[in-house]
Amino acid sequence: MKKNFYAKIAFSLLLIIFFSLPVFSGNVKTVFSISPQITINKDKEGAPSPIKTGVGVGFEIPLPHNFIFAPNLTFTTNYYLQKEDKVLPAEIENRTALVPSLMLDIPFGYKFTIKNFSLSAKIGAGTLFRYGFLAFGISDYEQTSVDYINQSFYKDLAWLYPMAELDFDFLIKEKMTAGFGIKYYLPLKSFLEGDKLQNTIFGLQFRFAF
Repeated sequence: MKKNFYAKIAFSLLLIIFFSLPVFSGNVKTVFSISPQITINKDKEGAPSPIKTGVGVGFEIPLPHNFIFAPNLTFTTNYYLQKEDKVLPAEIENRTALVPSLMLDIPFGYKFTIKNFSLSAKIGAGTLFRYGFLAFGISDYEQTSVDYINQSFYKDLAWLYPMAELDFDFLIKEKMTAGFGIKYYLPLKSFLEGDKLQNTIFGLQFRFAF
């Protein structure tokens, strides 16, 4: 429970910093996005690798020599279940917890621009904040499973996802762009345990910035 408490405090501070960036930084672009993504699940006791759609907002802050700082926040939801000591994504008929999620990306990158086209390559870290609630229609007796699920989200670096991103943007008119990108998140916990694919996230991103 203490880990959950400290995680909430840390994430709250990160959110305050995130939304304060436009105030303290000049020439900032605001980026809105829709992000279809798939989370790899190889365990047959859970749902097949779930596909979900995230809604995001971020900022692009120019740095010297075409470098950029581009924090981004994406919201998604998913169902989870507990199977013995494992926490797995669940199909709706086997759900225990409904879990809203916020992924805060903190990447730096380099932006290459030719006329009306730009290419950005970024690397950084994603911090995944998740908190589950007893799913609608599920017995209160399952609350202990929900508590276990929530605790598992913050054990052994399960919240930390090194990430890489590649974005393609086109100038629509002055200071306004639209484009798409691809994202990759490496689950550090699974990587350290020797299973590099489990919980890996691959995503697309359709972007609009001004």
